[in-house]
Amino acid sequence: MGDRGILPSIMALTLLSGCAPSMQREVAAVTQSNSVEEVRSAAAEFVSAFNALDQSRFDALWADDASVFFPQPPFPIRRVDGKIEVIAWFKRFMDSQRSAGKSPGVDPKQLHIQAAGSTMAIVTFHLGDDPKAVARRTLVYRRDASGWRIVHLHGSALSAK
Repeated sequence: MGDRGILPSIMALTLLSGCAPSMQREVAAVTQSNSVEEVRSAAAEFVSAFNALDQSRFDALWADDASVFFPQPPFPIRRVDGKIEVIAWFKRFMDSQRSAGKSPGVDPKQLHIQAAGSTMAIVTFHLGDDPKAVARRTLVYRRDASGWRIVHLHGSALSAK
């Protein structure tokens, strides 16, 4: 190849290596943007399945190692661990709602998504418009081979007197 073949190759590689960080940032931004939209879709599915009291759709949204801090009765006021126990408590609630002919009517306000890399995300929102009753939800998602699954839900509810 001689010196004439090596020098242009070295120059081309040098130029390309200078572009690599900005290309990596662009790829990361696109990946993060895609992740945020996927998580937004997963959160919408959570709300839709919950409001429809669709147990099978709802159950599929949870990771095996899920945990939940429920905000108030009829749920336990403690952390519930594991998908089986989490969905058992939600099943009791959904069954009672169905029996009463009700729907939870969850309508997220100010939904915010924070991507934590390409495999974790945090979704936060609040419920209702009553300034004297604050209800907040935080969903932590993790991407696995099946898609985005909820690994933790933290619910809080406060009433101002």
